Amino acid sequence: MFSEKSCSDTDFTGAVLEEEALTDMTFIRCSFREADMTDLVIRRCRFDHCLFTSARLNGISVYDSAFLNCNFQFSDLFAADFTDCKMTGSLFSDTDCATMGIFGGDWSYTDLSRQDFRKRKLSGIDFSYANLSETDFTGAVFQNCKLQFSDIRGTIFEQCDLRESILSNIDVTAARWKNAKIYADQAQVFAQAFGLQCY
Repeated sequence: MFSEKSCSDTDFTGAVLEEEALTDMTFIRCSFREADMTDLVIRRCRFDHCLFTSARLNGISVYDSAFLNCNFQFSDLFAADFTDCKMTGSLFSDTDCATMGIFGGDWSYTDLSRQDFRKRKLSGIDFSYANLSETDFTGAVFQNCKLQFSDIRGTIFEQCDLRESILSNIDVTAARWKNAKIYADQAQVFAQAFGLQCY
């Protein structure tokens, strides 16, 4: 289907991608709306302002790729894995990400609101400035993650292990933290939020 390594302003709506893999390709302002990309392997590709609304992305495996300001609303991401990807500015609202794997990468400025990420192991992920509002992280383990400036209104961090992550510049009063684990230096963020002084 793809004769060139770069595509711009191309409409792949409803297409069935029969390729086993996409490697070192660039797509700019392309539409993959309702496309079937099941079990596709994507390596070192760049998608800029592309639409994946209602696309079938179940089982895809994505490595070292960038999805910049892309729209994944209503897409099927069952058992989809993203490893070391840059997802800056992408939209996942109204999408079920409960079985989607996130392994490292830059997820800053993404909309991951109202997701079910319970009991996840999240390592090396940058969630800076992301919209995590009303997402359920109950029992999740955060290792070397960045949460600074993220929107955590109504977010559930109960029973989470956050000891290895950055929690600065967030409104801790807006989230739920019961039985979460943090280090003493991280507790200063909570103390300041509630007007307490640490000695």
